[in-house]
Amino acid sequence: MLPLPANFEPITATIMPYSRRMTMWVSMLLAVLSIFLYDLISGSFGVWSAFTAGSYALLCLFFAWVLKNKANNPMIYVLWGCVGTVLYDVVTALVISSGIYGQGVVEVLVMQVPFTINHLLSTIVTGFLLSPVIDRWLVSGEKIEFKSFKSHLVG
Repeated sequence: MLPLPANFEPITATIMPYSRRMTMWVSMLLAVLSIFLYDLISGSFGVWSAFTAGSYALLCLFFAWVLKNKANNPMIYVLWGCVGTVLYDVVTALVISSGIYGQGVVEVLVMQVPFTINHLLSTIVTGFLLSPVIDRWLVSGEKIEFKSFKSHLVG
């Protein structure tokens, strides 16, 4: 596995196209299973897993609402992915760090900044590169061809 910065993950980039084009239940199931399976496999499953999975499920509802009737556009995914990332990070930081561990709200928000910066970088990179590809070839079921992939990248 390649070492990545903390919170550099493709879940947001994956759930956006599914939320846009499929039923919200499909994207919610994908998000919840991703969190639970990763936490189980990595040995980090705990109380926070339920809050994290639930927060991603709520994010799927948000994406279904804001991405409805939007085009498969990398910049749309980056914009709404960043909004969703900030909402997600604030909610989960406050619920998990303040609610479960009893840390002060100001302390939590200050300490959350570098973590959220990494999360935003992840959302920008994966939202721009992965979301349109997932939307086009996995969600829509379009046949994957090298020519098509090359023309999609070049324009």
